[in-house]
Amino acid sequence: MAALGKVQAGGEVPLPSDIRRDVGIRPGDTVLIRRTGPATVELEVLPRLTLAEIIERYHVDQPYDDATIREEWQEAAAREVFGSRDE
Repeated sequence: MAALGKVQAGGEVPLPSDIRRDVGIRPGDTVLIRRTGPATVELEVLPRLTLAEIIERYHVDQPYDDATIREEWQEAAAREVFGSRDE
């Protein structure tokens, strides 16, 4: 099945409802878009993960300390913006 679409000002391309229905695309789905040729793209609907699947896939082995992590990234960002204070 093929359909025409028009690129809108913000770069969006609305997908026709029959294509969405046939492929199983629902609001909130994540799609992977890859260039397959000079004027060709492929769109792939990525599977939705349950919370259990996310926890299994992105398992963390050590305790999570938000305060320490936040402090470390803020210090790193400050060094990147303002340079090392030791110089």
